[in-house]
Amino acid sequence: MTKNDIIQFVCFETNIEIDEFAPMMENYIRRSKEPHHVIVHETQKGRIKYVSRHIALKGDFRFIFSKGKTTDTTSKTNLRVIQAGGYMPLQQHHHPESDTELATVLVFMNEGMNDIAAFHSMENYKHLNIYEAYYESCRYPYILEFFTEEYRAEELLKELKLRPVFSHAAIYKECLVQEA
Repeated sequence: MTKNDIIQFVCFETNIEIDEFAPMMENYIRRSKEPHHVIVHETQKGRIKYVSRHIALKGDFRFIFSKGKTTDTTSKTNLRVIQAGGYMPLQQHHHPESDTELATVLVFMNEGMNDIAAFHSMENYKHLNIYEAYYESCRYPYILEFFTEEYRAEELLKELKLRPVFSHAAIYKECLVQEA
């Protein structure tokens, strides 16, 4: 990932399991004309079950998960796609591919919350990546990506809940990585 990359975050509110979701994501990747790296994270708790991260050059990204009418499968599974938007890496202290032993806690900040310095003083994490909205139309001003030992992840969530300035936060595990 470089400074010229835009990271597109897409959230999925759904009740489907990864064995049903993965083929849908793989189908999207196959149809995509632009080559970009896709990482999908899954959580067991929370309304946003999957978060995909698409890395592409600025101006290279278009996300169309389903075309036309929703299929019977999509409507039955209650899949809602939420475009978070395109983000620039503001602070990159950790590359997830380099250490898969760490748990990932993703935090989607509320609109109007611009003071992210307070999050640096938190105790229960090892690394922090910060993504800043690249487009004005982004759903969140910042997305924070904390990396911590698995046994400390729940404590980090409790610590975050003392600062109710975010829209959504959950512990995620990487479940799918693909190159288009």
